[in-house]
Amino acid sequence: MKLMTIGSRTINTGSLLLAAAAVAVGGALAFAAGVMPMGNGPRIATVNLGVLTQHLDVYASSSRKFAAEQKSMHLQLAAKRKALRQLAAPLDPNATISFKRGSEEYLRQRKLLLKAEVALQVYQQYQEIRFREQERLVAENAYRQINQAVAKYATAHHITIVLATDTPQYDLPKSADLIEETSTRKVLYSSDSIDITNNIIRLMNRDYQKKHGQ
Repeated sequence: MKLMTIGSRTINTGSLLLAAAAVAVGGALAFAAGVMPMGNGPRIATVNLGVLTQHLDVYASSSRKFAAEQKSMHLQLAAKRKALRQLAAPLDPNATISFKRGSEEYLRQRKLLLKAEVALQVYQQYQEIRFREQERLVAENAYRQINQAVAKYATAHHITIVLATDTPQYDLPKSADLIEETSTRKVLYSSDSIDITNNIIRLMNRDYQKKHGQ
């Protein structure tokens, strides 16, 4: 998991992708999926969202893009903060070269410093809004691609219902968290024989590589 920090805001890009997938299927993909149970009933299958998002090329690409943009943003922030320190230096009475408090030079420098501080705050707020919008676009992209891939596979294999599953977490610090974890899970048990996660991974990665010439 990679953490991205913008000002006081921290974004976990790994959890972002998993959350996007969870939104995509809303706990259960009521499209189609499956393996024939008994008789002439519906064909049912499951997809493990956690495993799915960890092995998709499209999400690996998104993570690399986020990391690159994060690095660029931090470099720009560092440069802006350095410029702030340089502007503030002459206002420090203990500095080697300092302006006399109340002088024209001091007031002019103070004004420049205030403008730079405001510009830095605006930059940080802009980056936060920009990354939040990217989060939305990642979720939207996840919603579209996962649903399309599941529908494509399910249609081709005459599957009627696909349920979203996950890997349960038992080592939660609080009992309340464990109760919530259990109560919010849509599928408590499913046989591995009806799990089509790897099939969806292969399908989506193949389509991604074909589209990007890999």
